[in-house]
Amino acid sequence: MYKGFWGKLKKPFFVLAPMADVTDPAFRRIIAKYGKPDVFWTEFVSADGLFLADKKGQERI
Repeated sequence: MYKGFWGKLKKPFFVLAPMADVTDPAFRRIIAKYGKPDVFWTEFVSADGLFLADKKGQERI
């Protein structure tokens, strides 16, 4: 039987998926404290957005 990361989680497990412009550090701290997901990710960042961002966009990242 597979015992990698997903295989070692207790069933059922709670996962929080990223949401654009919502899963900022403050939100993740609140969820970690009160929601206690087994696994959660940060939102994705566009490589083009990083490369082409103006000053305001770079500050946001």
